[in-house]
Amino acid sequence: RWSYKKRMESGDFNCCAPAYGFDLVDGDLVINKTEAAVVRRVFSMYLQGYGKQAIANKLNEESVPRRHGTKLWYAFGIDYMLNNERYMGDALLQKNYTTETLPFRKRRNRGEKPQYYVENSNPAIVSREVFQAAQALQQRKTAGGSAPKNRYPFSGVLRCPVCGHAYRRQVTNGTAFWICSYKASGRSECASDRVPENMVKEAFMR
Repeated sequence: RWSYKKRMESGDFNCCAPAYGFDLVDGDLVINKTEAAVVRRVFSMYLQGYGKQAIANKLNEESVPRRHGTKLWYAFGIDYMLNNERYMGDALLQKNYTTETLPFRKRRNRGEKPQYYVENSNPAIVSREVFQAAQALQQRKTAGGSAPKNRYPFSGVLRCPVCGHAYRRQVTNGTAFWICSYKASGRSECASDRVPENMVKEAFMR
């Protein structure tokens, strides 16, 4: 514990289990090129407007491998990736700690122990600008400012004929579609189909 604490204070401490996108070689974090490409893609998709569950669904559809025998991607894993400062080259040390009495338990550090922030501690996978843009977008969404209500003419109007939930707009390869919001977010396996926006407009005009 004393050794860990001293190395954290000096900025020399490195992780024991590297995050996805990195390998630990002789005590140093080294970028794993294959995994790093996935990390960059996750940040890019999120900044393009994809939700966290939608990103996970896409990676699962393409059978993008994870680590340690884990087969599927989930929204919480995407969230962890988007908020891990390691990807822009920094490190927040002692996010977790182990209790000092039996039985030893690992706990999230919520102010019980000091934390140490080290800039440029490891190679960056995404630029600082990209990482900070993802943080800003998450904050806007949390504050309810990601998209104003009724942003599009059909927002809040279309309902899924199968499960009854609202349809939402989705752009794929430059083409706009309307799709069940629960199906798009992965919260259900709704059997409804997505509908091209031009067909929705034509039906409205008729």
